[in-house]
Amino acid sequence: MNTKAFKVAPPGMRIFKTGLCVAICLILGLIIGYPTPVYACIAAILATRPTLETSFRSGLDRLMGTVVGGVLAIGVLFFDLSGIHPYLQAILIGLGCAATLYFCVLIRSVDAAALSCVIFLVIVAQHPQDKYLFAATRVLETLAGILVSIGVNKFINIPWRRPPAEDPSEDGDET
Repeated sequence: MNTKAFKVAPPGMRIFKTGLCVAICLILGLIIGYPTPVYACIAAILATRPTLETSFRSGLDRLMGTVVGGVLAIGVLFFDLSGIHPYLQAILIGLGCAATLYFCVLIRSVDAAALSCVIFLVIVAQHPQDKYLFAATRVLETLAGILVSIGVNKFINIPWRRPPAEDPSEDGDET
């Protein structure tokens, strides 16, 4: 029986940095009196990558997606959809998502397209009291999470490598 087949690798730095980013976002939210910065945490989780460069690129894609989705959602919110039949609302929101995706293709921001659609949907489909403030808050919260992720990646840049895998020919098993 080969007992070396199942080994658990220690957590890598990206795991540690992601957890740290979430904690920082939550603490910053508490400091400024904003107790649930969930979108900042989500942005930090999605933007945290192994290197500063890839985190920055991922953060820019996330920010672009959030801004495009937020701006297009605000444009739709100028038209009050609350008086429209729910089935027609559903069709219009679906068309808005398709338009959001297409807009990202037109501006050559394909990596941000899916997120733009998600942000558009979150803003348009939810019915908070102040939709414009809600949209602006989503964008600012996402920006905060991205900045936390980039900051953590900039200041915690410990080169860490997993130990090399053992060569199976050196395990003494001649079979």
